[in-house]
Amino acid sequence: MKIDETYRVPCPECGETEFSHPEPLDDDTFVTCNKCGFSAPLIDIKEHGIAKAKDHLERQAKAAIETELKRLFK
Repeated sequence: MKIDETYRVPCPECGETEFSHPEPLDDDTFVTCNKCGFSAPLIDIKEHGIAKAKDHLERQAKAAIETELKRLFK
């Protein structure tokens, strides 16, 4: 199974993947979506990103397993 090597974290509000932030960047720093202006601490964006990435990988794995099972049981 080939999986995506990178996953860009989407904004929880609009799905955009570009954020702006001040330096230095740490978990308490507020980051802002470049499209809709949604702002949240980096730690919240990280948690959202981890959940979204997990869902993404689960869908990929499920599709790969279904494809392989169909191939095996033709």
